[in-house]
Parts: sequence; C-alpha cells; structure tokens
Amino acid sequence: MNESNSANISFRFSHGTAKPLVKKPIVPEAKAEKELFWVKAALKKSQILAEVKDYLSNPDDSHGNHDVIVVLADNQKIGVQVTELTFEMERYRQELRRSYLRKIFEEISERKLTSDTKVVFQLTFPYTDTKKPNIGKAKHVVDEIDKNLKSGIQEGTYELTHFKMTANSVNEGTIYVPHLGNIGVSADFDMIPRSLQFYTDTVDALFEKKSGSLSGFLLIWSLGIWRDFHHYGEDVLRYMKEKFSKSKFDHVLFAESMDGDGYFQANLHVHIIKQPYERCDI
Repeated sequence: MNESNSANISFRFSHGTAKPLVKKPIVPEAKAEKELFWVKAALKKSQILAEVKDYLSNPDDSHGNHDVIVVLADNQKIGVQVTELTFEMERYRQELRRSYLRKIFEEISERKLTSDTKVVFQLTFPYTDTKKPNIGKAKHVVDEIDKNLKSGIQEGTYELTHFKMTANSVNEGTIYVPHLGNIGVSADFDMIPRSLQFYTDTVDALFEKKSGSLSGFLLIWSLGIWRDFHHYGEDVLRYMKEKFSKSKFDHVLFAESMDGDGYFQANLHVHIIKQPYERCDI
C-alpha cells in the first residue's frame, strides 16, 4: 500500500454525556504568548540549553525576525523563530469555526436564550475539500438549539440538513467549549482526511515560508499530529530531518502535544530535527 496516498480521519471530542472529557486549555491564544509558551516548554523538556535566565517576546518579529529571544545566564541571547505545523485547510477551518460560533452566540444573545442547567451542543459537519462548505445559516442552528431547550434538553444526536447536532447535559464540572451562560456550542470542521503526503507537503510549505528567517533557531510546534503520530510520525520526523538538513538553521526542534491542563505535560514530546545550536550573540 502506498502510505502517501492513504488517509486517516480522526475526531476531536469536546465533552461527554455527563462531564467534559477535555481539561482546561493551557496553550495561550494570543500569538506572542503562545510563542513564549512553546519555547519555554520545549527548552525545559529537551534541556538543550543550560541556565536560561529569561524568555523575551520580540516586539518586532516582522520580516523573518526572531519571535522569541532566549537570554542565557551569561547574558548571551539566542533568537528563535516559532511556527506551527498545520495544513492550510485546517487553518482556514479554524477561522471558519470562530466566525460561525460568533454568529451563533450573537443569535443566542439576541434571542435571550438561557438554560437552568449546563448543556453542550456539538455540531459535526461532513467532510468537504472546498474552502466554503455549505454549513447553513447560524440562525437555523439556533432554531434547533431553541427547540431543544424548550423541550427540556433532549439528549442525543439529531440529523439535520447540513450537519449533525449532539446535545449533552453537563451535570458536573466546567464547560470548556465556547459558551454563553450555561449553553455551550462546539463546531467540528476538523474531519479532514490526512495522509503522509499532506504532512510532507505541509513541511515543504513551512520550509519555503521560513527560508528568509533571520534566526538560527527554529521551533516548530503541533497540537494536532498526535492524532496521526502512530500512522505517520516516524516518516514525518525523517522527512523533516532530511528537509531541514539543507536549511540555514543551526538548530531545529519539533515539539508536539495535545492541549489541556495535565494532558499537555503528559504528552509533550520534543524531537531534535537538526543538531544543537551553537551559541552566538544576536
């Protein structure tokens, strides 16, 4: 079988029938904070640099400049570029999810919908390779949520025109999906078939994107590859090592985990893609 053409589809669950199955996210949303977070986590885990005194976010990270500056005990500084290993389609879907959920919550707020108990509505959309899938209007989603709430929260999965909607009461714990009051809504646009070819193409695009970097140190991170690591992980690492061996970076690290307090720490792995960085001032 040609593994580059075989695909793996996986799902991300945001809650269970009684309580959330994911813990509170710990990876920051803001770009600068996220970059600092990954550099600290990767360097502490790998221990490739001793006696780090400080981590500084670079206020000017444009035009290939450093994203994070690592200050060593002897005040030497190392500039680090930080980037995510992600498919362009997934990046687009993330933006689509944010926009769609914002419209849904605006509609919920406008209608003044409330629930006495915590409930999560999971929206699952069929896979399509188009950038603009037919997902229906947010108003129609809220129509279904409103109908469910008025009937006393009917748990279960419902087949609707453009998607499936699963309703689950959350009897204990906290809702960790986007929510307004006791009403949580999660939209899953992540059912994108992924293959080894998808990953190698993504590495190629990342390599080209970072070819103009002014840093000698590159940190690549991923919160998604864990879904496929048992299928493609070793091949992806091999490909990254071969690709970046030809780069001008002195040091390349690949850090991967899954989000959630406790989950992140337990599943954090740091892979050395290119040999350790030689100290130099920036």
